[in-house]
Amino acid sequence: MTKNRVVEIILGKLLQIVIMLISIRCLTTYLNDENVGGYYLYNTIFTFWSLFCLNPLAQYYNCNINKWKDDGTVVNKLYIYILATVIVSFIALIVLYFLNDFNLYNSTTEMIIIVCLSIMFVNSNQNIIFLSNILNNNRFFVVSLVFTSLISLFLSLLFLYLFGPSYINWVLGITIGNGLSLFYAIYFFKRKYRYNKKSYRIKYSNFKIIFKFCIPISLATFFMWGLNSGYRIYVDKYIGIDYLAYLAVGFGVSLQIMSVLESLTTQYFQPEFYNGIKSEKISDRVKNIEGYIDNVLGVYLPVVLFIFCYIKYIFPLLISANFSSSLNVVYVAIIIDFFRVITNAVSLIAQSENKTKLLSIPYISGLTFFIISIVFLSFIAIGHVGIVFPFVLLISFLIVFIVMFFIMKNVTSFRINYKLLFKKVIIIIPASLPVLLFDYTYGVSIENIFVLFSGSLIFLLCIWIGYSRGFYAKN
Repeated sequence: MTKNRVVEIILGKLLQIVIMLISIRCLTTYLNDENVGGYYLYNTIFTFWSLFCLNPLAQYYNCNINKWKDDGTVVNKLYIYILATVIVSFIALIVLYFLNDFNLYNSTTEMIIIVCLSIMFVNSNQNIIFLSNILNNNRFFVVSLVFTSLISLFLSLLFLYLFGPSYINWVLGITIGNGLSLFYAIYFFKRKYRYNKKSYRIKYSNFKIIFKFCIPISLATFFMWGLNSGYRIYVDKYIGIDYLAYLAVGFGVSLQIMSVLESLTTQYFQPEFYNGIKSEKISDRVKNIEGYIDNVLGVYLPVVLFIFCYIKYIFPLLISANFSSSLNVVYVAIIIDFFRVITNAVSLIAQSENKTKLLSIPYISGLTFFIISIVFLSFIAIGHVGIVFPFVLLISFLIVFIVMFFIMKNVTSFRINYKLLFKKVIIIIPASLPVLLFDYTYGVSIENIFVLFSGSLIFLLCIWIGYSRGFYAKN
């Protein structure tokens, strides 16, 4: 990877992080508890359709996009994906209206419509942008991400000002922002790649291959959704929208931070990983897997330790004082998200070795434990389930990771370079000094900002020293 590409990625991510931080602050400042809870309930329903129906197809595209580039059918395949999002959105419209009539979840007509629009525009735009990165269109990738984030934030704030502080207006801005970015992405791909008008015929044999690849991933993502988001429906219906807002804000901050970290690492390392899985030699694929896992784990663990140490300084900057109590669950959420991202990294082995049918087992294990635990606790601790709820989720994600690790270990005997990982952790220890030297009081203050700033500088210095010693060289 060239230095220019690294600079583009870093600058793009820094801009995206700034926009993300502003978005979180605005969301918790302008929306009340009920609307924040409503936003996360919307997000739960939206992610179900995205993960269960469209994410498997998106992963199939990730694995095959370079081949389609060679045979000149990239644009055709993108149109087919967009058509798939339209079909899924209409199915979602019918199903959600049906479920709402039976009062199986708390919803409104406006929410159902905005969910369906989001399925079309957000999924299409985000997947096409990600594919551009795999095709090494790095500048377009970075510009599109920043443009989407910026226009979405602007439109969300505009709609809040024009139509009132409602989560529907907030999400409408995000949806339209993604729609505008989608048209730009289609324009870019049509100019960049050949467009074959006769290449829309899909053979029955291709359908069989796609379904064989996608169905196991759909099942896995369904159970993954149950742990990542599905629990919010239970919380909203049986514990309350206020507790959902409290829980979702804490988990949402961690998720946003870890999603940016995961996006940065996958953007940097996944193009090489997907290029490496084309090799017919098992030894080459194992080496490719080991390199990818060592690299992403070597990034995730030091950064997570830093975030865990400094989250009490970061949280007041991101979240309105109205949700200050949500800091209590952020620490648990950070550990959960760490297990989530490393599980995602290890699960790519299934794609490399075409063993996607194994992906369901870990998530079934974790979700089964979660459901049994919540049912049991509901009987013995009625009214107090909310207290232990985050810890039940934590143990469930730990189970998912352990089961996924050993299943993938059985697929390919990959090894993790624990010695190098240990060095990457040890070298960042000095970054904890400011926390130890200064007293802490919750809130936004000059002293807290100084501690966060100085700790960040020391952390970056430690990373630079590690890089200069070869700790972060690609394996």
